[in-house]
Amino acid sequence: MYWLSKFKRYFIQHCAVCGYWFGLTYLLFIFASLYYMVLFYFCPKLYGADALRRITALCSFVVAEAAINCIMFNVRAKYNRLDRVLARQNKALLPLSGFSTVNDESARLKTRYCSHCRAQVPKLCYHCPLCNYCVFKKDHHCFFLGGCVGFGNQRYFVVFLFWSIVGSVLAVYFTFRFLTETFHPFFPFGWIDYLLPVVIVKTVAYGQYSAFDMTCLICFYVAISSLCASVSFFIAQWLFVLTGRSMLGYFQMTDVFFGKEHPTIRQRIEVVFGPYWLLNFIIPMPYFNQPDKTYNQCRLRRTPFAKPNLQSYRLFQHHILRLYEDRDEFGK
Repeated sequence: MYWLSKFKRYFIQHCAVCGYWFGLTYLLFIFASLYYMVLFYFCPKLYGADALRRITALCSFVVAEAAINCIMFNVRAKYNRLDRVLARQNKALLPLSGFSTVNDESARLKTRYCSHCRAQVPKLCYHCPLCNYCVFKKDHHCFFLGGCVGFGNQRYFVVFLFWSIVGSVLAVYFTFRFLTETFHPFFPFGWIDYLLPVVIVKTVAYGQYSAFDMTCLICFYVAISSLCASVSFFIAQWLFVLTGRSMLGYFQMTDVFFGKEHPTIRQRIEVVFGPYWLLNFIIPMPYFNQPDKTYNQCRLRRTPFAKPNLQSYRLFQHHILRLYEDRDEFGK
Protein backbone atom coordinates (compact mmCIF):
# COMPACT_ATOMS: atom_id res chain seq x y z
CA MET A 1 0.00 0.00 0.00
CA TYR A 2 3.03 2.26 -0.18
CA TRP A 3 2.08 3.50 -3.64
CA LEU A 4 -1.40 4.41 -2.39
CA SER A 5 0.04 6.42 0.49
CA LYS A 6 2.47 8.13 -1.89
CA PHE A 7 -0.33 8.94 -4.34
CA LYS A 8 -2.47 10.34 -1.51
CA ARG A 9 0.37 12.60 -0.37
CA TYR A 10 1.01 13.72 -3.96
CA PHE A 11 -2.69 14.41 -4.54
CA ILE A 12 -3.08 16.41 -1.32
CA GLN A 13 -0.02 18.55 -2.03
CA HIS A 14 -1.16 19.39 -5.56
CA CYS A 15 -4.70 20.07 -4.37
CA ALA A 16 -3.19 22.43 -1.81
CA VAL A 17 -1.47 24.40 -4.59
CA CYS A 18 -4.71 24.60 -6.59
CA GLY A 19 -6.68 25.55 -3.49
CA TYR A 20 -4.13 28.22 -2.59
CA TRP A 21 -4.41 30.01 -5.93
CA PHE A 22 -8.16 29.49 -6.21
CA GLY A 23 -8.78 30.96 -2.76
CA LEU A 24 -6.58 34.00 -3.31
CA THR A 25 -8.00 34.55 -6.81
CA TYR A 26 -11.55 34.34 -5.51
CA LEU A 27 -10.78 36.76 -2.68
CA LEU A 28 -9.10 39.21 -5.05
CA PHE A 29 -12.00 38.97 -7.50
CA ILE A 30 -14.60 39.67 -4.79
CA PHE A 31 -12.70 42.66 -3.42
CA ALA A 32 -12.01 44.10 -6.88
CA SER A 33 -15.58 43.58 -8.09
CA LEU A 34 -17.23 45.22 -5.08
CA TYR A 35 -14.69 48.05 -5.09
CA TYR A 36 -15.26 48.71 -8.79
CA MET A 37 -19.07 48.52 -8.67
CA VAL A 38 -19.35 50.75 -5.59
CA LEU A 39 -17.01 53.49 -6.80
CA PHE A 40 -17.78 53.52 -10.53
CA TYR A 41 -21.48 52.64 -10.68
CA PHE A 42 -23.32 52.99 -7.38
CA CYS A 43 -21.81 56.04 -5.68
CA PRO A 44 -21.61 58.32 -8.78
CA LYS A 45 -25.39 58.04 -9.10
CA LEU A 46 -26.00 58.56 -5.38
CA TYR A 47 -23.58 61.34 -4.42
CA GLY A 48 -21.94 64.46 -5.78
CA ALA A 49 -18.29 64.94 -6.71
CA ASP A 50 -17.15 66.12 -3.26
CA ALA A 51 -18.78 63.24 -1.41
CA LEU A 52 -17.50 60.81 -4.03
CA ARG A 53 -13.89 61.83 -3.36
CA ARG A 54 -14.29 61.18 0.36
CA ILE A 55 -15.98 57.83 -0.28
CA THR A 56 -13.21 56.84 -2.70
CA ALA A 57 -10.54 57.70 -0.13
CA LEU A 58 -12.37 55.74 2.58
CA CYS A 59 -12.91 52.65 0.43
CA SER A 60 -9.32 52.74 -0.83
CA PHE A 61 -8.03 52.92 2.74
CA VAL A 62 -10.14 49.93 3.80
CA VAL A 63 -9.04 47.84 0.81
CA ALA A 64 -5.39 48.78 1.41
CA GLU A 65 -5.60 47.73 5.07
CA ALA A 66 -7.16 44.39 4.13
CA ALA A 67 -4.58 43.80 1.37
CA ILE A 68 -1.61 44.61 3.63
CA ASN A 69 -2.80 42.20 6.32
CA CYS A 70 -3.44 39.53 3.69
CA ILE A 71 0.16 39.91 2.49
CA MET A 72 1.53 39.89 6.04
CA PHE A 73 -0.54 36.79 6.78
CA ASN A 74 1.33 34.88 4.07
CA VAL A 75 4.72 36.43 4.87
CA ARG A 76 4.55 35.55 8.57
CA ALA A 77 3.11 32.09 7.91
CA LYS A 78 6.64 30.67 8.05
CA TYR A 79 6.68 31.45 11.77
CA ASN A 80 3.86 28.99 12.27
CA ARG A 81 6.68 26.47 12.61
CA LEU A 82 8.19 26.33 16.08
CA ASP A 83 11.63 25.52 14.68
CA ARG A 84 11.58 28.79 12.70
CA VAL A 85 10.60 30.75 15.81
CA LEU A 86 13.38 29.20 17.88
CA ALA A 87 15.84 29.52 15.01
CA ARG A 88 15.12 33.23 14.77
CA GLN A 89 15.78 33.60 18.49
CA ASN A 90 18.89 31.46 18.41
CA LYS A 91 20.11 32.81 15.03
CA ALA A 92 20.56 29.27 13.77
CA LEU A 93 18.38 26.69 12.07
CA LEU A 94 17.89 23.66 14.30
CA PRO A 95 16.45 20.32 13.17
CA LEU A 96 13.09 19.38 14.63
CA SER A 97 14.05 15.85 15.62
CA GLY A 98 12.98 15.88 19.24
CA PHE A 99 12.48 17.99 22.32
CA SER A 100 14.26 17.48 25.58
CA THR A 101 12.54 17.96 28.90
CA VAL A 102 12.19 21.52 30.05
CA ASN A 103 14.68 22.98 32.46
CA ASP A 104 11.97 24.07 34.84
CA GLU A 105 11.22 22.88 38.33
CA SER A 106 7.49 22.39 37.86
CA ALA A 107 6.65 22.61 34.17
CA ARG A 108 7.29 19.88 31.65
CA LEU A 109 6.95 20.35 27.93
CA LYS A 110 4.20 18.05 26.68
CA THR A 111 5.05 16.33 23.43
CA ARG A 112 3.47 13.81 21.14
CA TYR A 113 4.57 11.79 18.16
CA CYS A 114 3.62 13.04 14.69
CA SER A 115 3.45 10.14 12.25
CA HIS A 116 3.64 12.49 9.26
CA CYS A 117 6.77 14.34 10.37
CA ARG A 118 8.13 11.24 12.15
CA ALA A 119 9.25 13.33 15.09
CA GLN A 120 8.33 14.25 18.63
CA VAL A 121 6.56 17.61 18.48
CA PRO A 122 5.03 19.80 21.21
CA LYS A 123 1.39 19.27 22.04
CA LEU A 124 0.63 22.72 20.63
CA CYS A 125 1.71 21.54 17.17
CA TYR A 126 -0.88 20.09 14.80
CA HIS A 127 0.01 18.63 11.42
CA CYS A 128 -1.54 20.21 8.33
CA PRO A 129 -1.57 17.87 5.31
CA LEU A 130 -1.98 20.83 2.95
CA CYS A 131 0.91 22.90 4.32
CA ASN A 132 2.82 19.62 4.89
CA TYR A 133 4.30 20.52 8.29
CA CYS A 134 3.29 20.73 11.93
CA VAL A 135 1.74 24.12 12.61
CA PHE A 136 2.51 25.61 16.01
CA LYS A 137 -0.71 26.67 17.80
CA LYS A 138 -2.80 25.89 14.73
CA ASP A 139 -6.32 27.28 14.56
CA HIS A 140 -7.46 26.18 11.09
CA HIS A 141 -6.41 26.19 7.45
CA CYS A 142 -7.82 29.20 5.60
CA PHE A 143 -8.33 28.47 1.90
CA PHE A 144 -9.16 32.08 1.04
CA LEU A 145 -5.90 33.50 2.41
CA GLY A 146 -3.89 30.48 1.33
CA GLY A 147 -2.45 29.06 4.53
CA CYS A 148 -2.86 27.98 8.11
CA VAL A 149 -3.86 30.37 10.85
CA GLY A 150 -1.31 29.75 13.57
CA PHE A 151 1.15 31.24 16.02
CA GLY A 152 2.94 33.48 13.55
CA ASN A 153 0.05 35.03 11.63
CA GLN A 154 -3.16 34.78 13.66
CA ARG A 155 -3.18 38.49 14.50
CA TYR A 156 -3.04 39.41 10.80
CA PHE A 157 -5.98 37.10 10.18
CA VAL A 158 -8.04 38.78 12.92
CA VAL A 159 -7.18 42.28 11.67
CA PHE A 160 -7.97 41.22 8.11
CA LEU A 161 -11.40 40.08 9.30
CA PHE A 162 -11.94 43.43 10.99
CA TRP A 163 -11.29 45.40 7.82
CA SER A 164 -13.26 42.87 5.81
CA ILE A 165 -16.23 43.62 8.08
CA VAL A 166 -15.79 47.36 7.55
CA GLY A 167 -15.54 46.93 3.79
CA SER A 168 -18.53 44.59 3.66
CA VAL A 169 -20.66 47.03 5.67
CA LEU A 170 -19.80 49.82 3.23
CA ALA A 171 -20.54 47.59 0.24
CA VAL A 172 -23.89 46.47 1.68
CA TYR A 173 -24.89 50.04 2.49
CA PHE A 174 -24.03 51.58 -0.88
CA THR A 175 -25.43 48.64 -2.86
CA PHE A 176 -28.66 48.65 -0.86
CA ARG A 177 -29.13 52.39 -1.36
CA PHE A 178 -28.54 52.04 -5.09
CA LEU A 179 -31.00 49.15 -5.41
CA THR A 180 -33.75 50.89 -3.45
CA GLU A 181 -33.49 53.96 -5.69
CA THR A 182 -33.09 52.26 -9.08
CA PHE A 183 -34.33 48.68 -8.69
CA HIS A 184 -37.26 48.43 -6.24
CA PRO A 185 -38.14 50.02 -2.92
CA PHE A 186 -37.42 47.45 -0.25
CA PHE A 187 -40.49 48.22 1.87
CA PRO A 188 -43.23 47.24 2.32
CA PHE A 189 -43.29 44.31 -0.13
CA GLY A 190 -40.49 45.14 -2.52
CA TRP A 191 -38.15 42.79 -0.65
CA ILE A 192 -39.79 39.88 -2.50
CA ASP A 193 -38.16 41.05 -5.71
CA TYR A 194 -34.79 41.00 -3.94
CA LEU A 195 -34.98 37.23 -3.60
CA LEU A 196 -32.65 35.76 -6.18
CA PRO A 197 -34.96 32.87 -7.27
CA VAL A 198 -37.79 35.36 -7.87
CA VAL A 199 -35.51 37.59 -9.93
CA ILE A 200 -34.27 34.64 -12.00
CA VAL A 201 -37.82 33.44 -12.75
CA LYS A 202 -39.00 36.93 -13.72
CA THR A 203 -35.93 37.46 -15.88
CA VAL A 204 -36.17 34.13 -17.73
CA ALA A 205 -39.95 34.02 -18.05
CA TYR A 206 -40.83 37.67 -18.59
CA GLY A 207 -37.54 39.44 -19.31
CA GLN A 208 -38.40 41.93 -16.58
CA TYR A 209 -34.84 42.55 -15.36
CA SER A 210 -31.66 43.30 -17.27
CA ALA A 211 -28.23 41.75 -16.88
CA PHE A 212 -27.10 44.87 -15.02
CA ASP A 213 -29.92 44.45 -12.50
CA MET A 214 -28.86 40.85 -11.95
CA THR A 215 -25.24 41.93 -11.49
CA CYS A 216 -26.19 44.55 -8.89
CA LEU A 217 -28.31 42.05 -7.01
CA ILE A 218 -25.51 39.47 -7.03
CA CYS A 219 -23.13 42.11 -5.65
CA PHE A 220 -25.63 42.75 -2.87
CA TYR A 221 -25.76 39.05 -1.98
CA VAL A 222 -21.98 38.70 -2.15
CA ALA A 223 -21.53 41.68 0.17
CA ILE A 224 -24.02 40.26 2.68
CA SER A 225 -22.36 36.82 2.54
CA SER A 226 -18.92 38.36 3.08
CA LEU A 227 -20.24 40.38 6.01
CA CYS A 228 -21.83 37.36 7.70
CA ALA A 229 -18.74 35.19 7.21
CA SER A 230 -16.36 37.89 8.43
CA VAL A 231 -18.43 38.66 11.53
CA SER A 232 -18.73 34.97 12.40
CA PHE A 233 -15.00 34.31 12.10
CA PHE A 234 -14.09 37.57 13.86
CA ILE A 235 -16.23 36.74 16.90
CA ALA A 236 -14.96 33.16 16.93
CA GLN A 237 -11.33 34.27 16.75
CA TRP A 238 -11.73 36.63 19.69
CA LEU A 239 -13.35 33.87 21.72
CA PHE A 240 -10.38 31.62 20.95
CA VAL A 241 -7.92 34.39 21.83
CA LEU A 242 -9.59 35.17 25.15
CA THR A 243 -10.06 31.53 26.14
CA GLY A 244 -6.63 30.36 24.93
CA ARG A 245 -8.11 27.71 22.68
CA SER A 246 -8.20 26.72 19.03
CA MET A 247 -10.91 25.93 16.51
CA LEU A 248 -9.55 22.38 16.38
CA GLY A 249 -9.71 22.13 20.18
CA TYR A 250 -6.53 20.11 20.66
CA PHE A 251 -4.98 22.28 23.39
CA GLN A 252 -6.05 24.21 26.48
CA MET A 253 -5.01 27.51 28.00
CA THR A 254 -2.59 25.78 30.37
CA ASP A 255 -0.73 24.42 27.33
CA VAL A 256 -0.17 27.98 26.07
CA PHE A 257 0.75 29.49 29.45
CA PHE A 258 2.98 27.16 31.46
CA GLY A 259 2.29 27.36 35.17
CA LYS A 260 -0.47 29.95 34.69
CA GLU A 261 -3.93 28.49 35.04
CA HIS A 262 -5.58 31.91 35.02
CA PRO A 263 -3.56 34.40 32.93
CA THR A 264 -4.87 37.92 32.67
CA ILE A 265 -6.90 39.12 29.70
CA ARG A 266 -3.98 41.30 28.67
CA GLN A 267 -1.59 38.33 28.65
CA ARG A 268 -4.00 36.31 26.51
CA ILE A 269 -4.29 39.13 23.99
CA GLU A 270 -0.57 39.94 23.90
CA VAL A 271 0.42 36.34 23.14
CA VAL A 272 -1.42 36.80 19.82
CA PHE A 273 -1.17 40.53 19.06
CA GLY A 274 1.91 41.52 21.03
CA PRO A 275 2.29 44.75 23.02
CA TYR A 276 0.30 47.81 21.94
CA TRP A 277 -2.16 45.40 20.34
CA LEU A 278 -4.71 48.06 19.36
CA LEU A 279 -2.22 49.61 16.94
CA ASN A 280 -2.39 46.43 14.85
CA PHE A 281 -5.83 47.50 13.66
CA ILE A 282 -4.38 50.71 12.21
CA ILE A 283 -1.00 49.58 10.91
CA PRO A 284 0.66 46.13 11.05
CA MET A 285 3.16 46.24 13.88
CA PRO A 286 6.70 44.89 13.24
CA TYR A 287 6.44 42.58 16.23
CA PHE A 288 7.40 38.92 16.12
CA ASN A 289 5.29 36.71 18.33
CA GLN A 290 7.23 35.13 21.18
CA PRO A 291 6.39 31.73 22.66
CA ASP A 292 6.18 31.12 26.37
CA LYS A 293 9.56 31.21 28.11
CA THR A 294 9.31 27.46 28.67
CA TYR A 295 9.72 26.90 24.93
CA ASN A 296 12.83 29.05 25.00
CA GLN A 297 14.23 26.76 27.69
CA CYS A 298 13.67 23.57 25.70
CA ARG A 299 16.66 22.28 23.77
CA LEU A 300 16.35 20.72 20.37
CA ARG A 301 18.62 17.71 20.10
CA ARG A 302 19.51 15.49 17.20
CA THR A 303 19.08 11.75 17.34
CA PRO A 304 21.60 9.31 15.80
CA PHE A 305 19.00 8.51 13.15
CA ALA A 306 18.69 12.04 11.78
CA LYS A 307 20.27 12.65 8.39
CA PRO A 308 23.27 14.95 9.00
CA ASN A 309 23.83 16.02 5.40
CA LEU A 310 22.98 19.34 3.76
CA GLN A 311 20.25 17.83 1.62
CA SER A 312 18.14 16.95 4.64
CA TYR A 313 18.37 20.53 5.88
CA ARG A 314 17.19 21.81 2.50
CA LEU A 315 14.27 19.40 2.59
CA PHE A 316 13.59 20.54 6.12
CA GLN A 317 13.58 24.19 5.09
CA HIS A 318 11.08 23.40 2.35
CA HIS A 319 8.52 22.04 4.81
CA ILE A 320 9.37 18.35 4.35
CA LEU A 321 9.98 17.25 7.91
CA ARG A 322 11.06 13.69 7.24
CA LEU A 323 14.37 13.60 9.07
CA TYR A 324 14.54 9.90 9.89
CA GLU A 325 15.18 6.80 7.87
CA ASP A 326 11.97 5.06 8.92
CA ARG A 327 9.47 5.07 11.76
CA ASP A 328 10.61 1.79 13.30
CA GLU A 329 14.21 2.91 13.59
CA PHE A 330 13.12 6.22 15.14
CA GLY A 331 11.07 4.40 17.78
CA LYS A 332 14.01 2.39 19.09
